[in-house]
Amino acid sequence: MAVSEREVAFLPATEMRARYAAGDLSPVEVAEALLGRIERLNPALVAYVTVTRERAMDDARNAEAAYRAGNAGPLAGVPVSIKD
Repeated sequence: MAVSEREVAFLPATEMRARYAAGDLSPVEVAEALLGRIERLNPALVAYVTVTRERAMDDARNAEAAYRAGNAGPLAGVPVSIKD
């Protein structure tokens, strides 16, 4: 199930986590959608200096595996950006 940028861009972390736990949403889908949003908007906004796509996707896959195994941490799969 693919999710839209719009669907996840402003989704509260608590709802995102609940949907991950319920299996209604995937950390990988969220990462892909948000990375796509960054690629689309960043040329005009220049909001991100460094985007670590590979690390974000690795982290999302690890979070997804943790949810499947039932041992995901409290912020597993919730995207974070850090201001340079």
